[in-house]
Amino acid sequence: MGKSRHRRKSTSKANVITSPKRAARDLQKLINRVQPMIEARPGNEPNIEKGYHILKEHFPLYGNNAAWCEVMGLAALNMHRMEEAEFYLLQAIKREPNRAAAYSYLGFAYFEQADFLKAIEYQRKAIELQPKVWQHYLNLSQTLEKMGLYDQALAAITTAFQLTKGRQPRVLWELGNLYLCFGRIEEGWKLYEGGFGCGRRTPPLPRNDRYWGGEDISDKTILVWREHGLGDEIRNADLYHDLVAHAGHVVIECAPRLQSIFARTFPQATILPQAPHPPSTERPPFDVHSGQFSLHYHFRKTIEAYEQAARPDGHLKPDPEKVAFWRARFAGLGARAVVGISWTSGLRFKIREHNYFSLTDLGDLLTIPDVAFVNLFYGEAEEEIRAAEERFGVTIHRWPEVDLKNDMETVFAMTKAMDLVISAPTSAIDIAGAVGTPAWTALPPRHYVRLGTDHIPQLPSVRVFDKRLNEPWGPTLQRITRAFHGWLAEHDSLTAHRERAAG
Repeated sequence: MGKSRHRRKSTSKANVITSPKRAARDLQKLINRVQPMIEARPGNEPNIEKGYHILKEHFPLYGNNAAWCEVMGLAALNMHRMEEAEFYLLQAIKREPNRAAAYSYLGFAYFEQADFLKAIEYQRKAIELQPKVWQHYLNLSQTLEKMGLYDQALAAITTAFQLTKGRQPRVLWELGNLYLCFGRIEEGWKLYEGGFGCGRRTPPLPRNDRYWGGEDISDKTILVWREHGLGDEIRNADLYHDLVAHAGHVVIECAPRLQSIFARTFPQATILPQAPHPPSTERPPFDVHSGQFSLHYHFRKTIEAYEQAARPDGHLKPDPEKVAFWRARFAGLGARAVVGISWTSGLRFKIREHNYFSLTDLGDLLTIPDVAFVNLFYGEAEEEIRAAEERFGVTIHRWPEVDLKNDMETVFAMTKAMDLVISAPTSAIDIAGAVGTPAWTALPPRHYVRLGTDHIPQLPSVRVFDKRLNEPWGPTLQRITRAFHGWLAEHDSLTAHRERAAG
């Protein structure tokens, strides 16, 4: 009996000693299981949510553990639950003040909320704790770029490049973007190819030995597929003119709503609507294929190449009959000028809020007499438009039967028939530039589409006003309004001259 009591006592003591170790092992197993699930990559949203809920179930066991709080914060961050991410990451730091990853994640959370000063504070702390971790420099570079501190951003991403010995695709892609901002065009587009290795560019076909590398294709068929958003696809369609001239035959996969416009512009090519993941049997035979952005490296390695290829009258052809219809319709408004406006985007995230302004911010512009302003924003905005009309005593023209999001034939024709487009940096600017209509927008001084210049080389009809992302829109819109008064006087003079010549 005494032996039995001794055994029970010994077992109890062993449990006291080993329980914390076992708990630590169990937690590490949980983290190892969940971390791959919560990675931020395209298409992984269902796994992120699943991993988040698995972690949440273990709150009673590990809620006071710094490692659990850190991973929980990362899961919340990748689900865009920013306040929750901030809470857990601050808890992790409170429990273990030297957790560099928690500082880094927290810096990224503040970055996503456009709180750039806080983001830099936490990102620099992560670097202080772990000066050899390239991800910290990558995150810092992104924040510095958003603040307009381009030289510092380039220095940070260069450090990440050195730490990874030039082998990390995400670093190559980010460095390529910054090189383009500085006008280092050939280097920038070459490094931009790194986007394939980090999920920033998602090809619908395997990048195998049939991916075009710039070799002679004068007797071959090349298939080229769209990348990124609608505005990118429209702007970069200017490269198809070069491709058609160099290839034996071109097959272009495009957004379905652009198919008829591309077919009119490139009659020598085969134009197909690009489905998300079409079976290979639905594609015609081809010898090589390429992503749209890769064409820059093959055809536009210098700023001179962009300037020589520029098409001031536009690089896409709207339907001439529709253009004539809208010119007649606009003429019926009896205005001195017809101006399209777009102030926001259908894709609104906190990090992108600085790109847009409210319709009421255009009050000084909208109240200029005898100008017909036409809505080009494709989202639901009727309530906002009516409020602006009532406040300023103006009419913002729109036609309910026009689908500004999907009916690109009508949108292109309307835009071509306008005298000017004034817009936040949205696809409205890319459409105006693509059809050669004068357009005004605002971008950071070193935005990558500017390629180190004061304009957008691919869109010569577009005028760009400088605006850093962290600056308010008010002063920029005042400059645009002052410039518009000058433009309108010149437009009136030109119109009068044409009328005299016609009479």
